[in-house]
Amino acid sequence: MDGIRLFDKINLKVARLFTILSRRSFGSFGRGSLLYFPNYVTNPERMFIGTNVKIMPGCWIMTISEWNGCRYDGELYIGDDSVISFNVQISTCSSIRIGKSVLVGRGSVIVDHLHDDCASEKKHAYGPITDGKPIIIDDNVFLGAHSTIAPGVHIGRNTFIGANSTVIDDLPANSMAVGSPAKVIRRYDPQT
Repeated sequence: MDGIRLFDKINLKVARLFTILSRRSFGSFGRGSLLYFPNYVTNPERMFIGTNVKIMPGCWIMTISEWNGCRYDGELYIGDDSVISFNVQISTCSSIRIGKSVLVGRGSVIVDHLHDDCASEKKHAYGPITDGKPIIIDDNVFLGAHSTIAPGVHIGRNTFIGANSTVIDDLPANSMAVGSPAKVIRRYDPQT
């Protein structure tokens, strides 16, 4: 057995063990889903993970319940058969819903709030955040590597978002969008 296959086997065993130790902390964690090690997860009791979901290493996933003295009710839903790739950041103080069979590319950022720029006298890392605006990502969406999804966005099903895109407006189903800000460059006809 070569080194790469051995490493893959060890990595999978560690992921299974990490999942077994972590899954009870979540609001729900579906059968066949894997949480790879290491990941930074806060308030997992407000996270609801479907079946056969893969959350790859290096992710920062948080549901915010309190920040800078303010209370929030962040909730995260990830649908069946979705993959959250390496080094993804997901942060919610309101609600983020990721549908079924969604692929979130490496290094992507999905946040439903912003650091409040009106509080310039405070250190930005510890300053207030804006109120959250829910994000909805429908089924079978592909987010290219290093995509950014802004607060309040709804991405329709079967949508493809190119790498390094910044989505600040809703995107219709069956489309391809690229750029910063992302613009629809192609529409798909599901019949053809």
